[in-house]
Amino acid sequence: MNHGHQLYISMLKFNIKTIVQTSKKRTLWLKNEFATQPDHRFGGGVGKLELLKFYEAKLPEVDRFFDENNLNRLIYQDGWKDFLDDCVALACLHQFLTSEPIDFVPKHFIQKNRVAVPVSDEAIEKWQRDRQQNHKLH
Repeated sequence: MNHGHQLYISMLKFNIKTIVQTSKKRTLWLKNEFATQPDHRFGGGVGKLELLKFYEAKLPEVDRFFDENNLNRLIYQDGWKDFLDDCVALACLHQFLTSEPIDFVPKHFIQKNRVAVPVSDEAIEKWQRDRQQNHKLH
């Protein structure tokens, strides 16, 4: 991955306590796919909206599984990678369908060479309070 084009996406608005690292190239590709490909190409034929609903329901459950025991990320490495990829897809699909911006986290808040950073309960509560007051995550 080109480290100069790394992006970090906060998944908090989806009740996922993970910040996911991706590339600008990957997000642009996903956005283009959602914008240009027909609806039936997504979610096994159910379409973009149903895929979004699936992601919003399923990914917080998967996040809890990996959050319960950090060893799960090592034991189920393929599942962890798939989860992170699905999180990026969720963020891009949500933006496409709702026009709400993706919640990017500034690079200087993230430790180098991390793919995902678990977020504490306190940080989630603060983020939710700030969001309710129409403040953006800084």
